[in-house]
Amino acid sequence: DLKAGEKIIAHTSDDKNLGDLIISLEYVQKDAHNWDHSFTQHLDFMLVHGICHLLGYDHIEDSDYEVMKKQEAKLLEVIHQ
Repeated sequence: DLKAGEKIIAHTSDDKNLGDLIISLEYVQKDAHNWDHSFTQHLDFMLVHGICHLLGYDHIEDSDYEVMKKQEAKLLEVIHQ
């Protein structure tokens, strides 16, 4: 029931587990050129994109995508510091 941008309050240790991310390195390698990314850039993007989904963001509607894209940009900035 997590809503995008909502603060997570962990009541139990299980609440700290938002889910799993599985990233196919083969897919990242093949898809990177579609976005004009290097392998590393695309891997970073896929990681951040997955984290955003775990945090409740989605891109079903264009307006949702804009909100998610802003959050992705913030997270990419943090990991590139």
